[in-house]
Amino acid sequence: MLKIIEVVVLMGAGLCFVVWQFRDLRRSREITRKQREAEQNSSMNTAAAPPDSLEKKGSDGG
Repeated sequence: MLKIIEVVVLMGAGLCFVVWQFRDLRRSREITRKQREAEQNSSMNTAAAPPDSLEKKGSDGG
């Protein structure tokens, strides 16, 4: 009887661990996705900024 309880407790702990790991994986993927989107947005803003600054430099210098 004690052996059955041990096995059930270990299986329950193992199941909880697996669920916890998958939740952690999903959360880290979401964080990575948000960081990647933020980097893309900032690179788009950076890529759009130089032509404006070049036009200003050209009008100031000319």
